[in-house]
Amino acid sequence: MNFLGHLLVLPDAGLITLGNLLGDFFKGRVDGIEPVELRWGVALHREIDRYTDQHPVVLRSIARLGPERRRVAGVLVDVFYDHFLAQGLDVESLRGGLIDSVDRLPDPLRPLPGRMITSGWLGSYATVEGIGIVLQRMEQRRKRVVGLDGAETALRQHYAALAEDVREFYPDVEGFTREALRRLQSASPAVPQSDEAAESSSDRLQTS
Repeated sequence: MNFLGHLLVLPDAGLITLGNLLGDFFKGRVDGIEPVELRWGVALHREIDRYTDQHPVVLRSIARLGPERRRVAGVLVDVFYDHFLAQGLDVESLRGGLIDSVDRLPDPLRPLPGRMITSGWLGSYATVEGIGIVLQRMEQRRKRVVGLDGAETALRQHYAALAEDVREFYPDVEGFTREALRRLQSASPAVPQSDEAAESSSDRLQTS
């Protein structure tokens, strides 16, 4: 699942939401991530990705794109789903309490939510042209990945079918998210921590 999908599945849980949104920027084990709410968010991000990758509706969407796009179909479906989620959405209305929580993120990540949760970044997913720009930039950043630039044509080709897939899939992932978060919180309940412990999480962060 891509950025907007992670954001909308749990939009108002403060630092947990930010951990879920930014999960791709954390590498390795989550055990040492502090505060615990950020750890829950990163762990939740990974559980959601595993669930999504195996979901029959997502696999159906991938198959729609055909064998010629097999190598990049998973990435494309993630981004295409964000397009449908962005329809009619005021992305900047989601900033609220999330921006209030950024000071508890590790230093390298603090500027990211403010840049991402805008009409210029995640909000641009609402148009097919915006998706085209996203895919072009992704291919430029990933020199070994070929087939993203220009692939918004597949979105146009399968538009109605993919829209229906999203409508079927998203309630499932919302239910999974609620249950997964309950499990994470039960396994590792929040406890008060010192400022020193909170700051230590920045030492364990690796940005991609």
